Amino acid sequence: MARARFISPEYIYKWTAIDSNVDADTLNPLIDKSQRKLETIIGNALYVKLSNDCPTYSGVYLTLMTDYIQPALASWVWYKSLQTINYKLTNKSVAKKGSDNSTPASMDELISMSKDLRNDSEDEFQRIINYLRDNTLSFPEYTQTSGLQIRPASDAYFGGLYVGNNRRSGSA
Repeated sequence: MARARFISPEYIYKWTAIDSNVDADTLNPLIDKSQRKLETIIGNALYVKLSNDCPTYSGVYLTLMTDYIQPALASWVWYKSLQTINYKLTNKSVAKKGSDNSTPASMDELISMSKDLRNDSEDEFQRIINYLRDNTLSFPEYTQTSGLQIRPASDAYFGGLYVGNNRRSGSA
C-alpha cells in the first residue's frame, strides 16, 4: 500500500529555503522519512486516520494538518536535506556536488545550520504535541493505542543521549 504524502516537493519549495531546482525525486524520500518521524510523534492511530483521509481533511483535522503537521514536516525535510542534497552516492564513491556559480558550505557551517534547523524542527513537532494534548477530545485517535502500535511521543526533543530507564535497585 502506498503511503499518502501530507506535503509535496512544491510545498517544500514554497515554505523552506530549499530551491526549486532541487529535484523532487531527491525530496520525496525525505518526505516519506519525515512522515515516519511524524508517526512517532502523533501515534499510529491518528497517523492512520490522517493517511486515510488524505487529502480531504475538514474541521479540526484540517487545522491540525495545515497549521501544525505540514509546517513541521517541511521543517524536518529541510533539516534532513542538509545531509543529502550536497552529496551523490555512486557505485564508485560518495561525491560532493559542485557548481560554477556557487561555493559549497564548509562543514562547520553545515553543522551550525543543522543544529539550528533541528531545534526549529523539534519545536514544530512539540507544537503538534501541545496542540493535541490541549485538544484531546477533538482527536480521539491521539489517545487510542492497542497492542504493538506506535504510541504518541510525550516530548519532541532529543538531547543526544539516551541511557534508558533500567535502573538497578540497591546500592552500587
